[in-house]
Amino acid sequence: MRLRCSVQKSRMLIRLGIKKYARRKILMSDSSNHLRDTSFSGQDINNSIVNTGDYNSLILGNYESLDDALVEPGAVFDRVNLDHFSGRKWLLAQIDSFLQKNDRGYLIIEANAGLGKTSFLAWLVRERKYFHNFCELTPGPDGVKRGLRNLAAQLILAHKLSSDKITSAASRPDYFYRLLRRVSADRKSG
Repeated sequence: MRLRCSVQKSRMLIRLGIKKYARRKILMSDSSNHLRDTSFSGQDINNSIVNTGDYNSLILGNYESLDDALVEPGAVFDRVNLDHFSGRKWLLAQIDSFLQKNDRGYLIIEANAGLGKTSFLAWLVRERKYFHNFCELTPGPDGVKRGLRNLAAQLILAHKLSSDKITSAASRPDYFYRLLRRVSADRKSG
C-alpha cells in the first residue's frame, strides 16, 4: 500500500512507503511557517524527514528539536554558585598549554571532593563556550544516550550541519563518531 500526499503550495507530491496499519501524526509546515498536525492512516510509516522544496517539509518518525536535545547547564551553574568563582589561573594556564601543544588526547583533572573541579569546568563552559555534558544533569540508565544527544545537538548547532531537528540515532555512539568525523573533515577543508 502506498500513501500520496499533495502539498498545494509547492505542487509537489510526497510518496511514503507504508507497511502495517497504524495511525501516525506528522507535522507539516507550509511556506508561511504555519504548522499543522495531520494524521495519516496506513501501515507503519518509515522514520524519515522528507523535504519537499519550496519551504515545505514533512517530518515523520523519531525526531526532536535541537533545542529539546540540549541539556542546559544552568542548574550546575547555580549549584556551584558560579558568579562567585575565582582563582585557578595556574590550572587555566596548564589547560591552555595542553591545548596549544596537542591536537588530541586526554586531560585529566583530579582532586578530592569539594575542591572545585565542577566549578572550574562550569566556568570554562560559561566563559569559553566549550561543548559540555554535566553527567549530574543526565542521570540514570539513559544518561549516556541523553548526553550523546546533548553533545550532538551542540555540534550540529555550532557547525550549522542540519535543520532544527535531530534524529533519535544521535544517542548512539556510532552516530556521534560519524558526526565528529564530519566536523573534523569540515574544519580541515575550511
